[in-house]
Amino acid sequence: MFENVASTLCHSSHFHLLFVAYSSSVIRDPLLLQVGIANQPEVLKAHWATVFTLCITFVPLGMIVAGSVAFRHRVNVDGGWGGGWQDDLWAALAGHAAWLIWERFNDNDKELIQKMVEWEANRRMDYTVPYYRAKDGTIAGRQGDTKAEENAWNSNVLFLGCAMMPKHENYDKWYNKALELAISAYAHPKDVDSERRMFAYMENANLPFTPGTKYSYSNIGFTILGCVESMVEEKPFNQILQERICSKIGMLNTATRLTEEQEKIHVFGHDENGEIIRKQYTPPGDYYMLEACGGIKSNAHDMVNYLAANLGYFDTDLNAAIRESHKVHYDNNGKYPKIGLGWHIIKRNGGDVYTHGGHVGGHRSYMAFSHDSKAGVVVMINRNGNPDTLCLQLLTRLK
Repeated sequence: MFENVASTLCHSSHFHLLFVAYSSSVIRDPLLLQVGIANQPEVLKAHWATVFTLCITFVPLGMIVAGSVAFRHRVNVDGGWGGGWQDDLWAALAGHAAWLIWERFNDNDKELIQKMVEWEANRRMDYTVPYYRAKDGTIAGRQGDTKAEENAWNSNVLFLGCAMMPKHENYDKWYNKALELAISAYAHPKDVDSERRMFAYMENANLPFTPGTKYSYSNIGFTILGCVESMVEEKPFNQILQERICSKIGMLNTATRLTEEQEKIHVFGHDENGEIIRKQYTPPGDYYMLEACGGIKSNAHDMVNYLAANLGYFDTDLNAAIRESHKVHYDNNGKYPKIGLGWHIIKRNGGDVYTHGGHVGGHRSYMAFSHDSKAGVVVMINRNGNPDTLCLQLLTRLK
């Protein structure tokens, strides 16, 4: 298996192996050895010590192979391997194995490896994903060739590029194409039926208690509501959101699916270190199933309008539904918080305060309002933090 490994030489100045030819068929054997070393370094290093005694003396074997495979890629050397069928696979394997021991590489080899992954990922950005069956169920490709294997390994190099280079200018294109490839590789035709998936989950779910006897917040509850609403209306969730709510109270920049202009002003979330967390991926087509659960994007202006609507400052046909949502639907055995429809009702300074908050992808928000004071506050931040306390403190000052 390792004929090509045994026939290599060690380039002592850069510790790069000189392969007998610059083709993917030649780099496969040392690449597979590298994968094994990255996962079981001590075992394989001892086993192959007789083959690479000189190289092991200077640096760990896995690093030599990883740097050498990347160094011989066409982006780093004229006439190198890369760009062919299966080369996405070899680049992904090489890059993944290197990533497992990344901190041990010098800057030069890190750059070579990243350039290899970047080049292979870039060539798939505008790739038309092949599918075995068309939407009508007919076989679109060659009989018996699902393309699942190729699509799977092509997605791997794109996912790896996202992991290695999260701030890369092509991150979003890599990630979206990787998801499309992965879905095409692993999904069953019936998986496009999102209701089927949801109800299959519900049929087999093990509830921790009898419904109506206890309270436990459930994101999946909102997911089910959005799914049922779309089924009844026979419309995408975003369309229902616009028609039934946003258009009536001036929420012009609130949606689950942003327009091109809205995308330009969409603010990224940040983690606790201030690093950008890339925007959440919106599933293609009518995968509205998850949109009702943390998928709505908005801004401060629109959320103030939403607050005003809940406080009765808008006269629309939404008012009756809003009032119903403020009623106590679970009294928590007489204790606070009590539960409305989507609202947590807490006791604050002797009065009831209606609250709700959440977080996703480095964004956090919290809303609170009081019918007693006819005042409300919404706090929205694009980094990990706790807006709850600030929101309630501000509301108290408004009373």
